[in-house]
Parts: sequence; C-alpha cells; structure tokens
Amino acid sequence: RIAERWPRDHVVFMGLDSAIEKRMLAGLGFEFKKVRAAPVVGRRGLGLVRAVLKNLFAVFGAVRAIVEAKPDRVVGIGGYVSVPVVLAAWLLRIPRVIFEPDAAGGRANRFLARFANTVFVAFESAKERYPEHKTYVVGPLVRKEFLDLGRWSADAKRGWFVLLLLGGSQGSHSLVKALAEALPHLVDLRDELFIFCQARAEDRAFIEERMSDHGFSGEVQTFFEHIWSLYSCATLVVSRAGANAIFELCFARKPAILVPYPHALGHQEANARQLVEIGAAEMIRDEDLSGKVLADRIRFYMRAPEVLQKMREAYGPPGFEDGAMKMAEIIRGR
Repeated sequence: RIAERWPRDHVVFMGLDSAIEKRMLAGLGFEFKKVRAAPVVGRRGLGLVRAVLKNLFAVFGAVRAIVEAKPDRVVGIGGYVSVPVVLAAWLLRIPRVIFEPDAAGGRANRFLARFANTVFVAFESAKERYPEHKTYVVGPLVRKEFLDLGRWSADAKRGWFVLLLLGGSQGSHSLVKALAEALPHLVDLRDELFIFCQARAEDRAFIEERMSDHGFSGEVQTFFEHIWSLYSCATLVVSRAGANAIFELCFARKPAILVPYPHALGHQEANARQLVEIGAAEMIRDEDLSGKVLADRIRFYMRAPEVLQKMREAYGPPGFEDGAMKMAEIIRGR
C-alpha cells in the first residue's frame, strides 16, 4: 500500500533466501535482501547453540543491509526471521514497528515488543499481550485484490460446488492425503464437485492421479498466483489456519473447514477459534482428520446450502477495513 499511495517511497524486503516470498517479490519489482536466521524453538543442546550463534551473526548481517538501505522505518511481521532485523534496527536507533498476525501473540513478536516503538495487531484478542500505550488494532492484512472480490468473475464455475483446498504457503501433505482418501467416498457427487487443490511439489502428481482415477474435475497447483479469483468462486474452503488464511477468509466471507497445523505452538488453533466462535467455520484437529471424516463433511455441506448461507452471514456486514492501508498511514505518520 505504501508503494501505491506514496510512489516515491522505496520499500525493501528482508527474508530467507529460500522463502516463497522472495519469488513473489521478484515479480513485483521490490528489492530483496537476504537474512541468515534460524529457528530457536524446539532446538536443544548443540542445535540450540548453533541456532543462537547463527542469529547473532544474522544481526550483524542485518545491520549491514539496513545501513545500505538507509530506511526511515523497519517493520517486522513476526517469525524468527524478524528477530535479527528488528534488533539490528534497534542497535542503529532506527524506529521499529512490528505486526502480530496471530490471535495469540507469537514468541518472536512478544520478545521484540520491548524493542519496538509501535506494535500492530490483527486481532483484538492479541492486544492484551502487548504494551497498551503503543499497540494498535488494525485488523486483517490482505492483497488489495481481496478488497473487491466481486470484480473477479466466478461465472466459469457457476453451477459447480467448488472446493478450495489450501495448505499454507508450502502446501500440506496431510490435507492432500485426506482429500485423496476422501475421493472414493464422494464418487457419486463428482459431476457436481470441482476441486482446486494446493499441493506440495512432491504430492502434486499423486493427487492429480487420484482425481483423474475417480473422475473428478479440478486443478492442482503448488502455488495459485491469483488466489483471490479462486476465493471468489469457492463454495467451501478447506485450509490450515495460518494468519493469512484467516484474513483471506474474512474478506472473502467463505464457509471453511479449518485444520490447524499441529506444530504451530497453538497459534493456528487460536486463529481458527476466531471464526469457529462466530459460526463462520468448523475446526477439525489434524489428528482427527481422515479421508472419511473429510468426505462426510464435504457431503454434508453439499447438501446443506442453508448452513453455508448462515456461515457466510456469520462474518457480519461486508466491508472489512483495509488494515494494510491503516497500518501504512500510521507508519507514514499521516
């Protein structure tokens, strides 16, 4: 939003060299600088020592990158990659901003809050975890295309029950496996069901073959570049419950089956509960997920349009505030 509203401003991104964000940003024309950070949570013994040392060196690397970029503000969006960058900005006395996307604040951001000048949170429930005097609730952040989904035509899939299965930025093996096992239980509905499935590269051929064997129509990709157009035509979404997925569901107002990633320290389950509690989604824990369970829930929703309508209405009146622009305006001081 900053680049759009203030085109003379220069935005530089920093992250892991292998991250999917780097590939996305390359196509958008943004400068990208590499950070050599490592996760600390779950490490013990020598592995923990190595991770700490790598992050210390990452701070010095981030200092060099920030000095080269000469920013007026440094913004961290959570995760271990943010830690050395925000600490480097603190050492250089450059104003620091952090954004907490999850409903239950993440460890990295809770640690960084003491070094930040301003904290933004997406959910009201996360505000209590940060200093009140410098914390703002800005709501969900999404791509600008989600602000007006109505302009993305869904005519091509009119008449189908469209299932959109997403597994986060890298796909999800357990969700794809459950879908593959669900297909034999849904064969009698294959002429009504169209499936968009995000799968890891190593799972793509597997699920494509299963869909073809059972006669299902659909599309499988490792990454859907224009994901907003799929949300516009989706009838039901099956997804992990990362912050981005929750944000997109809120703007798209789509009924969802959420399967929180079990190794996310409870963050995704807390995110999922935000939609479950208002009646816009149901939650299935990863350990309870199976092909039969998923097939039964898909069949239920395919035969219960009134339930789907109530779930859409549970999001409340259309028109979430543009959290990204609100955050950008506060950062720019306007």
